[in-house]
Amino acid sequence: MNSSQLLRALLGRIRRVLTMGRASEWWEYKLLPAIGIGYAVSLALGASPWAGLSGLGWAIVSLVPGAVFVSLLNDLTDLADDAAAGKANRQAGRNPIFAIALIALCLAAGLVLAWTWRDDPLLVASYALGWTAYTLYSLPPFRFKHRGFAGVLCDAIGANVVPALLCAQLSAHALDQQLPAAMAGIIAIWSLMFGLRGILWHQIGDLAADRMAGAQTFVARHGADRAARIASRIVFPIEMLSLAAIAVMAGPLVQVAGAVAAVLYAGLLHERIYRFEMRVVVVVPRERSCIALHEYYDVFLPLALLVVGLFRDPAVLAVLGLHLILFPVRIRQIASDVRKMFDPRYIRRPYRS
Repeated sequence: MNSSQLLRALLGRIRRVLTMGRASEWWEYKLLPAIGIGYAVSLALGASPWAGLSGLGWAIVSLVPGAVFVSLLNDLTDLADDAAAGKANRQAGRNPIFAIALIALCLAAGLVLAWTWRDDPLLVASYALGWTAYTLYSLPPFRFKHRGFAGVLCDAIGANVVPALLCAQLSAHALDQQLPAAMAGIIAIWSLMFGLRGILWHQIGDLAADRMAGAQTFVARHGADRAARIASRIVFPIEMLSLAAIAVMAGPLVQVAGAVAAVLYAGLLHERIYRFEMRVVVVVPRERSCIALHEYYDVFLPLALLVVGLFRDPAVLAVLGLHLILFPVRIRQIASDVRKMFDPRYIRRPYRS
């Protein structure tokens, strides 16, 4: 086998691992809100995202094994449920040995990373919390996924709280500072509320399939209407209040970035609603809808924080370039929507002044 064949084989194996690990479902959607928090923490502590970049790099490296782990574990433990519901499963009909070996490899990587942080018990505890939540959510006999609110809580912690805390803590460490306890607490509350909205949205969308499979998720137990009321009347208001508290604690630069991002995001929503008759939803999936604030967290806020950071340190331009390279999908989606706003072929409702 020559070098080009070896490279193609290696790339093919990497693609297979990424597909099995469902990277397209979490790489941007789960990492970007947490990375935005990392940028904000660097600015709040008087530095710049460039100075905190090494911490964010370690955060991403540490989160990838956990994300692959839970994706594989979910697929393996969901085989019977997915078959009963008629849903596709990446592990259906496959020999599970390769997936189990990857799970073991991910666990080993997680243990190595935790060992490197052994002098920081709070950081190790945050990291271990994610792995614990992932395991309790999927693995029998715990299988909290089928235990109502326990499953919703585990998913939100593993998918949102732990990534946000790790990005915040490691960004602070890169600056040789400690993350203030009050800020860590507010970040945990915000990310928990955001995560609860995300998993409730997912469970409402999967309600019919979960009932076919007999899966006792929170929404299957209590109904979509009750879940929607909880999300709109409790979860979303707390999310908004905690986001505002983060901005107040983080200082003027973060506040300016947040305000600019909010104006641009509001402009996008206005055009979507007025021109394309789309609807903004808090948690219930609907036809021609978008979930409130997801693109604000994924695209507008991280980019605004980097642009504002340029005024503190021109080296942030390198971080901006790296960000665009690593996370292009959500940005391309927004750019596509903006292009359609100026293309008569896509205008479903004519604009009136």
